[in-house]
Amino acid sequence: MVRKQMREDIVQKIELLSGLKDSAYPDQAELAGKMLSDSLRNGGKLLFAGNGGSAADAQHFAAELAGRFLMEREPLAALSLCVDPSVMTCIGNDYGYDAVFSRQVAALGRKGDVFTVYDEEEKIYYAFTVQDVTEYSASLYIFMDIDMMRDMFG
Repeated sequence: MVRKQMREDIVQKIELLSGLKDSAYPDQAELAGKMLSDSLRNGGKLLFAGNGGSAADAQHFAAELAGRFLMEREPLAALSLCVDPSVMTCIGNDYGYDAVFSRQVAALGRKGDVFTVYDEEEKIYYAFTVQDVTEYSASLYIFMDIDMMRDMFG
């Protein structure tokens, strides 16, 4: 049973990767990289968030950027908004759970920063450019699920 599921997962991943070269994904990935690097080059910072396992991904990604990911380099300004339980429970208690990340972006985000959210359930990354502390510009959606990619890009 487990072996069968593993084989199905492998086949699905191969199919996904094979379809990427002719999809919009390479262009989306390049745009995402440009958004993030432009923000950093212009003195901005990267804010990451997610729920559950996606929160762990956000924390790990921010840590790798602030630390040493792939090579020796200057640390990059990256922060996970999922790591402070006092802030999350305070905001959740005072304003409701829906405000947990928006309040933190309002407090920490500045024009030119990039706020990125990974939604494990939807298998999609959302990247937002912070316009000011109350407005986000939905700039990019990167799909990580084969069925969603088929629906969007044929």
